[in-house]
Amino acid sequence: MILLVSPEEDRHTKAMRRCLEQMGAAVTLLDLAEFPQQAQVAMKFGANHECYESVMSNYERDLNLSDYRSVWWRHSRPFVLHPELTDQIYRSFAYVECQAAISGLWLALDAFWVNHPMRSEEALRRPYQLKIAQQAGLAIPATLITNNPNRARAFIQQHGPDRTIYRAFSTTAKVWREAQLVQPKQMALLDNVCYAPVLFQEYIPPQIDLRIIAVGDALFAASALAWEENDAETDMAPYRLSPTLAAQVQTLMARLGLSYGVLHMRITADGQPVFLELNPAGDWLAVEDATQMPITEAVAQLLMRCEQVHSPAHPAMQMMPS
Repeated sequence: MILLVSPEEDRHTKAMRRCLEQMGAAVTLLDLAEFPQQAQVAMKFGANHECYESVMSNYERDLNLSDYRSVWWRHSRPFVLHPELTDQIYRSFAYVECQAAISGLWLALDAFWVNHPMRSEEALRRPYQLKIAQQAGLAIPATLITNNPNRARAFIQQHGPDRTIYRAFSTTAKVWREAQLVQPKQMALLDNVCYAPVLFQEYIPPQIDLRIIAVGDALFAASALAWEENDAETDMAPYRLSPTLAAQVQTLMARLGLSYGVLHMRITADGQPVFLELNPAGDWLAVEDATQMPITEAVAQLLMRCEQVHSPAHPAMQMMPS
Protein backbone atom coordinates (compact mmCIF):
# COMPACT_ATOMS: atom_id res chain seq x y z
CA MET A 1 0.00 0.00 0.00
CA ILE A 2 1.23 3.47 -0.93
CA LEU A 3 0.47 6.65 1.02
CA LEU A 4 0.47 10.07 -0.66
CA VAL A 5 0.84 12.99 1.76
CA SER A 6 -0.37 16.05 -0.11
CA PRO A 7 -3.42 18.26 -0.76
CA GLU A 8 -5.80 16.55 -3.18
CA GLU A 9 -6.01 19.52 -5.54
CA ASP A 10 -2.27 19.61 -6.21
CA ARG A 11 -1.63 19.01 -9.93
CA HIS A 12 1.38 16.75 -9.33
CA THR A 13 -0.54 14.74 -6.76
CA LYS A 14 -3.35 14.10 -9.23
CA ALA A 15 -0.84 12.94 -11.84
CA MET A 16 0.96 10.67 -9.38
CA ARG A 17 -2.23 9.13 -8.05
CA ARG A 18 -3.55 8.48 -11.56
CA CYS A 19 -0.27 6.87 -12.65
CA LEU A 20 -0.05 4.63 -9.59
CA GLU A 21 -3.65 3.47 -9.90
CA GLN A 22 -3.14 2.70 -13.58
CA MET A 23 -0.21 0.50 -12.51
CA GLY A 24 -2.52 -1.34 -10.12
CA ALA A 25 -1.24 0.13 -6.85
CA ALA A 26 -3.43 0.59 -3.78
CA VAL A 27 -3.18 4.32 -3.04
CA THR A 28 -4.39 6.46 -0.14
CA LEU A 29 -4.26 10.25 -0.01
CA LEU A 30 -3.67 12.04 3.31
CA ASP A 31 -4.04 15.82 3.70
CA LEU A 32 -2.56 16.96 7.00
CA ALA A 33 -4.71 20.12 6.96
CA GLU A 34 -7.47 17.88 8.33
CA PHE A 35 -5.48 17.40 11.54
CA PRO A 36 -6.32 17.94 14.36
CA GLN A 37 -9.75 19.48 13.75
CA GLN A 38 -11.15 16.81 11.42
CA ALA A 39 -8.72 13.95 12.01
CA GLN A 40 -7.29 12.26 15.06
CA VAL A 41 -4.07 10.38 15.57
CA ALA A 42 -3.33 7.47 17.90
CA MET A 43 0.06 5.80 18.39
CA LYS A 44 0.09 2.73 20.59
CA PHE A 45 3.15 0.93 21.94
CA GLY A 46 2.75 -2.42 23.67
CA ALA A 47 4.95 -4.35 26.07
CA ASN A 48 6.08 -6.59 23.22
CA HIS A 49 8.89 -4.87 21.34
CA GLU A 50 7.20 -5.75 18.04
CA CYS A 51 3.90 -4.12 19.04
CA TYR A 52 3.44 -0.72 17.45
CA GLU A 53 0.35 0.81 15.90
CA SER A 54 -0.26 4.24 14.40
CA VAL A 55 -3.72 5.22 13.24
CA MET A 56 -5.04 8.37 11.57
CA SER A 57 -8.84 8.63 11.82
CA ASN A 58 -11.56 10.92 10.56
CA TYR A 59 -15.33 10.64 10.41
CA GLU A 60 -15.16 8.30 7.40
CA ARG A 61 -12.21 5.96 7.87
CA ASP A 62 -9.36 4.69 10.01
CA LEU A 63 -5.94 4.54 8.38
CA ASN A 64 -3.50 2.13 9.97
CA LEU A 65 -0.33 3.91 8.89
CA SER A 66 1.77 0.91 9.89
CA ASP A 67 0.30 -0.90 6.85
CA TYR A 68 1.89 1.54 4.40
CA ARG A 69 5.31 0.50 3.14
CA SER A 70 5.91 3.33 0.69
CA VAL A 71 5.16 7.03 1.27
CA TRP A 72 5.28 9.92 -1.19
CA TRP A 73 5.71 13.24 0.57
CA ARG A 74 4.73 16.04 -1.80
CA HIS A 75 4.07 18.81 0.69
CA SER A 76 1.76 19.43 3.60
CA ARG A 77 -0.58 22.26 4.40
CA PRO A 78 -0.58 23.80 7.90
CA PHE A 79 -2.56 22.06 10.59
CA VAL A 80 -6.04 23.53 11.14
CA LEU A 81 -6.60 24.00 14.86
CA HIS A 82 -9.98 23.82 16.58
CA PRO A 83 -11.77 27.20 16.50
CA GLU A 84 -12.56 26.84 20.21
CA LEU A 85 -8.91 27.63 20.89
CA THR A 86 -8.99 31.43 20.75
CA ASP A 87 -6.11 32.36 23.05
CA GLN A 88 -2.97 32.82 20.94
CA ILE A 89 -0.72 31.29 23.59
CA TYR A 90 -2.84 28.14 23.70
CA ARG A 91 -3.04 28.01 19.92
CA SER A 92 0.73 28.26 19.59
CA PHE A 93 1.18 25.53 22.19
CA ALA A 94 -1.34 23.26 20.45
CA TYR A 95 0.33 23.77 17.07
CA VAL A 96 3.78 22.90 18.43
CA GLU A 97 2.33 19.79 20.08
CA CYS A 98 0.76 18.72 16.77
CA GLN A 99 4.09 19.17 15.01
CA ALA A 100 5.92 17.16 17.66
CA ALA A 101 3.47 14.26 17.51
CA ILE A 102 3.28 14.04 13.71
CA SER A 103 7.05 14.40 13.30
CA GLY A 104 7.53 11.54 15.74
CA LEU A 105 4.95 9.46 13.89
CA TRP A 106 6.87 9.85 10.63
CA LEU A 107 10.12 8.83 12.27
CA ALA A 108 8.49 5.73 13.79
CA LEU A 109 6.91 4.65 10.51
CA ASP A 110 8.71 1.71 8.90
CA ALA A 111 8.41 2.68 5.25
CA PHE A 112 10.32 3.88 2.21
CA TRP A 113 9.97 7.63 1.69
CA VAL A 114 10.09 9.89 -1.34
CA ASN A 115 11.33 11.90 0.55
CA HIS A 116 11.25 11.64 4.32
CA PRO A 117 10.07 15.05 5.62
CA MET A 118 13.02 15.29 8.00
CA ARG A 119 15.50 14.73 5.18
CA SER A 120 13.62 17.21 3.00
CA GLU A 121 13.74 19.84 5.73
CA GLU A 122 17.47 19.32 6.18
CA ALA A 123 18.11 19.49 2.44
CA LEU A 124 16.26 22.80 2.17
CA ARG A 125 18.71 24.48 4.54
CA ARG A 126 20.77 26.54 2.12
CA PRO A 127 24.12 26.53 3.99
CA TYR A 128 23.96 22.73 4.38
CA GLN A 129 22.86 22.27 0.78
CA LEU A 130 25.75 24.34 -0.55
CA LYS A 131 28.31 22.58 1.65
CA ILE A 132 27.21 19.10 0.58
CA ALA A 133 27.13 20.21 -3.08
CA GLN A 134 30.75 21.32 -2.79
CA GLN A 135 31.72 18.06 -1.09
CA ALA A 136 30.08 16.18 -3.98
CA GLY A 137 32.39 18.00 -6.39
CA LEU A 138 29.90 20.53 -7.78
CA ALA A 139 30.89 24.12 -8.42
CA ILE A 140 28.81 26.74 -6.60
CA PRO A 141 28.67 30.54 -6.81
CA ALA A 142 30.60 32.61 -4.27
CA THR A 143 28.16 32.99 -1.38
CA LEU A 144 27.85 35.05 1.79
CA ILE A 145 25.18 34.56 4.44
CA THR A 146 25.28 37.33 7.02
CA ASN A 147 23.48 39.87 9.15
CA ASN A 148 26.61 42.04 9.23
CA PRO A 149 26.06 45.10 6.97
CA ASN A 150 29.78 45.76 6.60
CA ARG A 151 30.49 42.20 5.44
CA ALA A 152 27.56 42.40 3.04
CA ARG A 153 28.81 45.70 1.64
CA ALA A 154 32.33 44.32 1.15
CA PHE A 155 30.99 41.21 -0.65
CA ILE A 156 28.92 43.33 -3.03
CA GLN A 157 31.85 45.64 -3.72
CA GLN A 158 34.07 42.65 -4.46
CA HIS A 159 31.71 41.19 -7.07
CA GLY A 160 29.93 44.35 -8.19
CA PRO A 161 26.24 45.22 -7.63
CA ASP A 162 25.44 44.09 -11.16
CA ARG A 163 26.98 40.68 -10.39
CA THR A 164 25.46 40.10 -6.96
CA ILE A 165 22.04 38.73 -6.09
CA TYR A 166 20.29 38.61 -2.74
CA ARG A 167 17.49 36.43 -1.47
CA ALA A 168 15.60 35.47 1.67
CA PHE A 169 15.70 32.00 3.18
CA SER A 170 11.93 31.54 3.19
CA THR A 171 8.73 32.54 1.47
CA THR A 172 5.16 32.86 2.64
CA ALA A 173 1.78 32.41 1.01
CA LYS A 174 1.49 36.19 0.68
CA VAL A 175 5.08 37.07 -0.21
CA TRP A 176 7.20 35.22 -2.77
CA ARG A 177 10.81 36.31 -2.33
CA GLU A 178 12.76 35.54 -5.49
CA ALA A 179 16.47 36.15 -5.95
CA GLN A 180 17.11 39.66 -7.23
CA LEU A 181 20.09 41.67 -8.39
CA VAL A 182 21.31 44.27 -5.92
CA GLN A 183 20.05 47.67 -7.06
CA PRO A 184 20.98 51.19 -5.80
CA LYS A 185 17.88 51.11 -3.59
CA GLN A 186 19.11 47.97 -1.84
CA MET A 187 22.62 49.42 -1.45
CA ALA A 188 21.09 52.32 0.46
CA LEU A 189 19.27 49.89 2.76
CA LEU A 190 22.16 47.54 3.54
CA ASP A 191 22.22 48.56 7.20
CA ASN A 192 18.86 46.77 7.52
CA VAL A 193 20.72 43.48 7.07
CA CYS A 194 21.41 43.63 10.82
CA TYR A 195 17.78 42.65 11.51
CA ALA A 196 17.96 39.19 9.90
CA PRO A 197 20.50 37.18 7.89
CA VAL A 198 20.42 37.57 4.11
CA LEU A 199 21.95 35.33 1.46
CA PHE A 200 24.17 37.17 -1.02
CA GLN A 201 25.53 35.29 -4.01
CA GLU A 202 27.65 35.84 -7.07
CA TYR A 203 25.34 36.22 -10.07
CA ILE A 204 25.91 33.65 -12.81
CA PRO A 205 24.69 35.13 -16.14
CA PRO A 206 22.20 32.83 -17.86
CA GLN A 207 23.69 30.95 -20.79
CA ILE A 208 22.10 27.52 -20.50
CA ASP A 209 19.91 26.69 -17.54
CA LEU A 210 19.46 23.10 -16.41
CA ARG A 211 16.77 21.32 -14.45
CA ILE A 212 17.99 17.93 -13.28
CA ILE A 213 15.29 15.70 -11.79
CA ALA A 214 16.72 12.85 -9.77
CA VAL A 215 14.46 9.83 -9.23
CA GLY A 216 16.30 7.08 -7.39
CA ASP A 217 19.22 6.16 -9.64
CA ALA A 218 17.65 7.80 -12.71
CA LEU A 219 18.42 11.37 -13.81
CA PHE A 220 16.21 13.41 -16.15
CA ALA A 221 17.83 16.61 -17.38
CA ALA A 222 16.34 19.45 -19.43
CA SER A 223 17.95 22.62 -20.72
CA ALA A 224 16.67 26.03 -21.74
CA LEU A 225 18.32 29.23 -22.91
CA ALA A 226 18.16 31.93 -20.25
CA TRP A 227 15.48 30.14 -18.24
CA GLU A 228 14.79 33.09 -15.98
CA GLU A 229 14.10 35.32 -18.97
CA ASN A 230 12.01 32.90 -21.01
CA ASP A 231 10.23 30.20 -19.04
CA ALA A 232 8.22 28.84 -21.96
CA GLU A 233 7.86 25.10 -21.70
CA THR A 234 8.40 24.65 -25.43
CA ASP A 235 11.96 26.00 -25.07
CA MET A 236 12.98 23.07 -22.89
CA ALA A 237 14.85 20.18 -24.42
CA PRO A 238 16.39 16.97 -23.04
CA TYR A 239 20.01 17.47 -22.00
CA ARG A 240 22.70 14.81 -21.88
CA LEU A 241 24.68 14.97 -18.65
CA SER A 242 28.38 14.16 -18.66
CA PRO A 243 29.32 11.06 -16.63
CA THR A 244 31.18 13.31 -14.18
CA LEU A 245 28.23 15.63 -13.59
CA ALA A 246 25.82 12.69 -13.28
CA ALA A 247 28.06 11.07 -10.66
CA GLN A 248 28.31 14.35 -8.72
CA VAL A 249 24.52 14.73 -8.68
CA GLN A 250 24.06 11.15 -7.45
CA THR A 251 26.65 11.76 -4.73
CA LEU A 252 24.81 14.90 -3.63
CA MET A 253 21.49 13.06 -3.45
CA ALA A 254 23.00 10.17 -1.49
CA ARG A 255 24.69 12.43 1.05
CA LEU A 256 21.47 14.37 1.56
CA GLY A 257 19.55 11.12 2.04
CA LEU A 258 17.11 11.93 -0.77
CA SER A 259 15.51 9.63 -3.33
CA TYR A 260 13.95 12.52 -5.28
CA GLY A 261 15.01 16.08 -5.98
CA VAL A 262 14.99 18.85 -8.57
CA LEU A 263 18.30 20.62 -9.10
CA HIS A 264 18.67 24.03 -10.71
CA MET A 265 22.05 24.43 -12.37
CA ARG A 266 23.52 26.84 -14.89
CA ILE A 267 26.12 26.31 -17.60
CA THR A 268 28.53 29.27 -17.72
CA ALA A 269 29.93 30.85 -20.86
CA ASP A 270 33.04 28.69 -20.56
CA GLY A 271 30.97 25.52 -20.28
CA GLN A 272 31.21 24.90 -16.53
CA PRO A 273 28.08 23.61 -14.75
CA VAL A 274 27.33 25.54 -11.55
CA PHE A 275 24.97 24.32 -8.84
CA LEU A 276 22.41 26.93 -7.74
CA GLU A 277 19.86 25.11 -5.59
CA LEU A 278 17.99 21.89 -4.92
CA ASN A 279 14.30 21.43 -4.11
CA PRO A 280 13.55 18.01 -2.56
CA ALA A 281 9.86 18.36 -3.50
CA GLY A 282 10.24 20.32 -6.72
CA ASP A 283 7.85 20.31 -9.67
CA TRP A 284 8.52 18.15 -12.72
CA LEU A 285 5.40 18.21 -14.87
CA ALA A 286 6.45 21.23 -16.93
CA VAL A 287 9.69 19.47 -17.85
CA GLU A 288 7.84 16.23 -18.58
CA ASP A 289 5.23 17.96 -20.75
CA ALA A 290 7.89 19.76 -22.78
CA THR A 291 10.35 16.89 -23.20
CA GLN A 292 8.09 13.80 -22.97
CA MET A 293 10.51 12.23 -20.50
CA PRO A 294 8.62 9.68 -18.32
CA ILE A 295 9.28 11.31 -14.95
CA THR A 296 5.89 10.61 -13.35
CA GLU A 297 6.16 6.96 -14.31
CA ALA A 298 9.69 6.78 -12.88
CA VAL A 299 8.57 8.14 -9.50
CA ALA A 300 5.58 5.78 -9.46
CA GLN A 301 7.78 2.79 -10.29
CA LEU A 302 10.20 3.77 -7.53
CA LEU A 303 7.34 3.88 -5.00
CA MET A 304 5.95 0.54 -6.13
CA ARG A 305 9.33 -1.16 -6.25
CA CYS A 306 10.25 -0.01 -2.76
CA GLU A 307 6.80 -0.85 -1.41
CA GLN A 308 7.39 -4.46 -2.46
CA VAL A 309 10.86 -4.51 -0.86
CA HIS A 310 9.48 -3.13 2.42
CA SER A 311 6.58 -5.59 2.51
CA PRO A 312 6.76 -8.08 5.42
CA ALA A 313 6.24 -10.87 2.86
CA HIS A 314 9.40 -9.87 0.98
CA PRO A 315 12.37 -12.22 1.64
CA ALA A 316 14.56 -9.30 2.64
CA MET A 317 12.11 -8.35 5.40
CA GLN A 318 11.80 -11.96 6.59
CA MET A 319 15.56 -12.12 7.05
CA MET A 320 15.58 -9.06 9.33
CA PRO A 321 16.42 -9.89 12.97
CA SER A 322 13.49 -9.99 15.33
